[in-house]
Amino acid sequence: MSSQFANLQDYIASLPANVIQNIYGHPASCLAIFRDLPVLARTIIMRFICLPNSETTGQPQPISQGVVSSWINPSHQNTYQVISRMLVKLSIWNEIGTDWQLDATFRNNLTGAIFGGTTNWLDETDSSTVPTERNIKKIDELNLYSSNRWDCVLQYLVNPDRGQITRDTIDVFVHAKLLKRNEDTSSSSTDPYTITGAGFQFLLMNRRSQVWFFIINSLETRQLRGEDISENLIFLFQLSFATFGKDYSCEKFSVAKENFLQHLRELGLIWQKTRKIKRYFPTKLAIELASGLSASSFTDCQLGNDEIQSGFLIVETNYRVYAYTSSFK
Repeated sequence: MSSQFANLQDYIASLPANVIQNIYGHPASCLAIFRDLPVLARTIIMRFICLPNSETTGQPQPISQGVVSSWINPSHQNTYQVISRMLVKLSIWNEIGTDWQLDATFRNNLTGAIFGGTTNWLDETDSSTVPTERNIKKIDELNLYSSNRWDCVLQYLVNPDRGQITRDTIDVFVHAKLLKRNEDTSSSSTDPYTITGAGFQFLLMNRRSQVWFFIINSLETRQLRGEDISENLIFLFQLSFATFGKDYSCEKFSVAKENFLQHLRELGLIWQKTRKIKRYFPTKLAIELASGLSASSFTDCQLGNDEIQSGFLIVETNYRVYAYTSSFK
């Protein structure tokens, strides 16, 4: 498949430095990335943010690498070396001579996220549009909507003749090498695309891994078009802290952010009655998107207990047979 990233850290580390700094400019991004780190990495960072800033520079205080190493049990030194390289790649800390220094932007926003003062990350509602009881969406309805929308996307992947999705979504499938141009001139299909071997592997992933894989490839296609994806990534991290069943305002969204919202709406990550109504509901797919992603890689094909469903077969008139099943036992 196109995306080679095994987890969230690998993807963030691959981004340009200016994009990473923009992401770290928001508390939600810092907390989402922090909670996805290994326990040892989180422990070290917590020790760093509890230290006072340097009196001379006002920046986070550099700590000798030898001192940091002394915090770690000798039996975990190899793990510490791996984590050190990870934190450098993520630009969470910088190597200053023989010292480690926590990135100032990351430190300030993570501190605000953990210790308070920056909790209103999503609700951009002004005083004239205060949510009422009518804004509360039933959880079952949101779950059904998100499941149906994502199934629609998968159905197009299996049989492009029978599905209707936007050009943006098709472009992502092609970029991810899940679809390819249909070169079989003898086929009765009128659609120019057909599923690839990687596409069938994609169908075996658990749903959250499917969504993350798709979103990352979606962001990659936007980067190739010259778009700044910082705002989109921050929005995704914000969604992971949203309250399920509560609506939020999109009245102040930029044009680019509004377009991304509609893309998420097509995938089932967002429910919005109409574009004219400037409020939306994050679904479970969106809220769980960046929550503890390291527990399941993009190439994980195991289904969780909450996703066990009976399989089924589709037999087409051209004798093609598609099996929808899982590898869960």
